[in-house]
Amino acid sequence: MTLATARTFRDLLDAVAADPALTAKQRKDRSGNLTVFARWLGLAPEAIPVDLAAVEDRLATLNPKGLSKTGRDLSPARVTRVKTSVRRCLEEYAGLAPPPVQPLSSGWQDLLDRVPLFERRAGDLHQGRLSALLRALDAASVRPDTVTVADLEAALERLRHASLPDPRHRAKKARQLRAAWTRATGEIVGWPTLPWPKPERAPCLALPLESFPASFQDDVAQYVASRGLRPTVPITATMTRLERLRATRSALSVTTGCPTAPGPTGTAGGGRDLRGIKERRPLADTTVTGHVMIVRRAAGALIRSGEMALSDIRRIADVATIEVTAMLLDESLGQDRPSTDSWRSIVSVLRSIAVRWRPDIAADELAEFSRLTRELKTTQDDEITPGVLAKLLRIPPPVLSRILSWPAAVTEEVRTASHGGRRPVLRSLARKSAAAIAIEILGTLPVRRRTLSLTHLEHSVVWHRDGSAVLQYRADETKTQQPVATDLAPEQVKMLRLHERVCLPVLRPVGTTERWLFPGADNRPMSPSVFARLVTDELWCATGVRINLHLMRHLLAMLLLEKNPEHNGTLVNALLGQKPGSPVGRKYAPFRSRWAAAVVRRIINEDVRPLVKKRSTASIRAAARRLQLRA
Repeated sequence: MTLATARTFRDLLDAVAADPALTAKQRKDRSGNLTVFARWLGLAPEAIPVDLAAVEDRLATLNPKGLSKTGRDLSPARVTRVKTSVRRCLEEYAGLAPPPVQPLSSGWQDLLDRVPLFERRAGDLHQGRLSALLRALDAASVRPDTVTVADLEAALERLRHASLPDPRHRAKKARQLRAAWTRATGEIVGWPTLPWPKPERAPCLALPLESFPASFQDDVAQYVASRGLRPTVPITATMTRLERLRATRSALSVTTGCPTAPGPTGTAGGGRDLRGIKERRPLADTTVTGHVMIVRRAAGALIRSGEMALSDIRRIADVATIEVTAMLLDESLGQDRPSTDSWRSIVSVLRSIAVRWRPDIAADELAEFSRLTRELKTTQDDEITPGVLAKLLRIPPPVLSRILSWPAAVTEEVRTASHGGRRPVLRSLARKSAAAIAIEILGTLPVRRRTLSLTHLEHSVVWHRDGSAVLQYRADETKTQQPVATDLAPEQVKMLRLHERVCLPVLRPVGTTERWLFPGADNRPMSPSVFARLVTDELWCATGVRINLHLMRHLLAMLLLEKNPEHNGTLVNALLGQKPGSPVGRKYAPFRSRWAAAVVRRIINEDVRPLVKKRSTASIRAAARRLQLRA
């Protein structure tokens, strides 16, 4: 095997087997490490091209969690040995050596030699911590006697994008570099006496609730009680359902200062006019907590504008105006970092408070809220956010195919490990099977993560006598109050049966009697956040792609729109469980030009070009001579 003929990892395996300079043990180790690396990627050796950039990218994103055959975590040392062996084979048999590290200039090298090699305590002042930073400074032609804070920040920014691809680790590594540089200025002789200050924190947009007057806090407490968070009620086991309901209503009336139903005049405590307000089901605790955060941020925006002082904000109605809503929207939509609250939540929450807490609100101001909503729909809803757009563009169709075909591979692994379903499996493999089941359901019915975590094998799955099954979710289990259902394929029914028989006994806590598909503690389903993290981590370990459940919904919607663009989002609304008329189709506008170009290219290649008759070489030459004579 020559350097020019090694094109895939199969060629590297053949080169290792034919290398006479290797001992039997070395040949076995290298072949095994190449095969293990291919198994970690989920590809055959002949399907992995010998591309240094692509291989290095996959090596950098390998996670030791769940990489073994049995689903257990591997030690970092084992992963490091495989990486070293793969890089050595690429260098020796494919001529793809990594670029040599450029030596440091004498000034930076002298300073680096004075830093200890390693130190086992907080601060991590050692050569491994500062080496990359000094090399980045040297590459920018910055000398130790001329370095500035701007040079340090520029070098850190280059390191963030070059050597720290995972955004979760960038902030931590930046803090460690600043701490190491600061310690070096005081402990290393000759180090530049340049303090590296910490970056200024973003201004606090939400003031603590305790800093506001007591009357404002009382209004917020009433709003919380009216929107879903119930007060603590002494409930005993001997009470009937009617007695529990009456006790809850009585405590709610005391907390909110108003009866549970409007009186004859339609007014209830606090001067709020509840006439014409439609009663809805209580909101979830996390949703109400987010609404309170919007109220606090609106009060902060009012204070920063200078129109009112902190002590002057005494009622919740003071922040529920169209002017404060516009201030908060300007701050939220103009931030460099993405806002945790969407503009829809801001407008709807403040408008809801204005309707309930301002009985004298004018119809013109309510119309302004509606006008603001229509304006933001045309300016904010036409595109997907840049972060989601970048993630979608990085996921090509082959990667999506690998993700959607992963559940079948996991099911076969479970069937083999359980000897055809006769034995239970390890907990790690059972967790992988649960994640695979979730991906399989999403590929058929892309519901939200909360709805998916509530899947029950008796209520959500209807089993028929002929062996078929229907997956369904009630209206109260979906966010949009829309019931959804789909028929399960025979392979999916077998997958569910095998998972229930082999994996669920391992995943269910002791004492669990409910048949939840994704069981949690206390006879309840797994919480949506823990469930989403399980699926994301297991999918990352298996395919090397970090994708959350919400992004999976976007991918499936894009796939449906790409194949059926003429429906203009009608099928997407039905697939995602959106309400009729939802503007979800406009969110995929950035991709329509790509789909249109693909359609035009297919029409040209399939319908237009075949109509042109193939001309012989003699006729082409005769036509060329006629053109020359005319000229």
